[in-house]
Amino acid sequence: MALCAGRGHLSGRTPTRICGASPGRTGCRETVPLDRAVRCVAFIELDTSVPVETNRFGLSNAAQFEAILGRLDAMLTTRLHGMVLALKNGIPTIAIDPVSGGDKVTRQAGKLGWTEVFDPDLVSDEDLSAALTRCLSKAGRAKACLVKDAAILSLADFDTEFEAALQVPARPELRAHLIPKASKVREWRKRFKAWKRRRRAKTSR
Repeated sequence: MALCAGRGHLSGRTPTRICGASPGRTGCRETVPLDRAVRCVAFIELDTSVPVETNRFGLSNAAQFEAILGRLDAMLTTRLHGMVLALKNGIPTIAIDPVSGGDKVTRQAGKLGWTEVFDPDLVSDEDLSAALTRCLSKAGRAKACLVKDAAILSLADFDTEFEAALQVPARPELRAHLIPKASKVREWRKRFKAWKRRRRAKTSR
């Protein structure tokens, strides 16, 4: 199986426990600490940064990103584009909104009807493990495909709606309460980078 993670994408935190269920299974075969997760989950890092000179993996456009993304079993991300592109390809996604209390990732997931989205200050290891089990099941894949189809249908009148939206006066005061608060995401990223350094050190021996 493959689980995508990447720059700006949260692929784990010590001691996050990752479920080792295979696609199509409804139960979790094994739950293991992050440092053993590689035994049952293949982590594939992807980077959505552009231009290509800043992309760590040489990806220069969305088509290249999606060509890899479409072969994954699940996506684990803190980024809006990671979630949207995964669901666009029918890939079940565990989305962790990097803003405490929820911001654009949470709102977009709600708009799409996708429920596997979490608050960084509230989500637990058990929540992530259970979410991964659901995403790797047949039902999880089917739900992602339904979300994809519904999203495509919702864009039928997009041009007209977008043109109308441009006529609405701007009201920046409505976003005053959305100023990001400090959250656990920065700490998680730091701990994950430390885990990757330890992993590289072990494999280079």
